[in-house]
Amino acid sequence: MKLKNSTYNALKFIALVFLPAVATAYFAVAGIWHLAHTTQIIGTISALDTFLGALLHVSTKSYSPPTNGALKVDTSIPGKETYTLDVTTPLEDIKQLSHLVLAVEPGSSIEMKTTRP
Repeated sequence: MKLKNSTYNALKFIALVFLPAVATAYFAVAGIWHLAHTTQIIGTISALDTFLGALLHVSTKSYSPPTNGALKVDTSIPGKETYTLDVTTPLEDIKQLSHLVLAVEPGSSIEMKTTRP
């Protein structure tokens, strides 16, 4: 399953924060006000939360965040590793970022380059 970042973050918030908070709040209020079907309602919320968590776990396994380039590792010379930074984000835009995300790519033939649009 492929999700947009915003969709994934919203569902993650629902699964990790919202549904457990709702279940806890209902449990507390139901005890105070003697509301009916407390076990069934909390059980249903917990089942939905577990199901959503399982779906998000599957999505997380196939998730690869957007990157600003790659750190390439050349191991073609025994005993020597060469690291190359391949930046795909325009260099002028990098200073505006709060985080720089790089993929790590192993390889044996690397050339030094900076990609500019």
